[in-house]
Amino acid sequence: MAKRPSLQTLIKKADSARLRQLVNDLCRLSPENRRYAELSLRPAHEADPDEIIRVARKSIEKKFNTYDGRIDLRGARKVVTDTAKMLREFPLEAAEIKLIYVEIGTDFTLEYGDIYESFCVSLESMLESFCGGIEKEPGMYGYFTDRLGQLRQNTRNIGWGYGDQVDYLLGRLEGLVGSSNG
Repeated sequence: MAKRPSLQTLIKKADSARLRQLVNDLCRLSPENRRYAELSLRPAHEADPDEIIRVARKSIEKKFNTYDGRIDLRGARKVVTDTAKMLREFPLEAAEIKLIYVEIGTDFTLEYGDIYESFCVSLESMLESFCGGIEKEPGMYGYFTDRLGQLRQNTRNIGWGYGDQVDYLLGRLEGLVGSSNG
């Protein structure tokens, strides 16, 4: 049986008209594909990462506040990871969308009470990813300082060890990058 060609091989062999048609077809399939293509093809100075953040925030909020009472954590995380990929040229905004996820999840917990352990673990792992991004770009820390302080305050009495983990992660981040940005 012949080996199937890789996607890279198919792309290299395709003519430009076929590739343009493929991009158009992908953009018609989903708004996320369209936003990704627009952001990727625009020069960086013309991109609007704030609009991408605004749309992603709304989508995350919908995933947390479903009418049937079920939280779509997987869907919310997918919005974050897809958006962060779109914003790879914009590390501040990529970090922003991760923090937004944590803030929305924390607000949800404050409003409805402790959910379940895996819910908190999901928020913790996203916060850890956020912290990793800040560690790579310490200059961004100051932009988030007030919100991180508020997050720390809001999580003090949340169960499943969530408040303790938030305190640990933010204390560690502050120790690593905070002193160089104070």
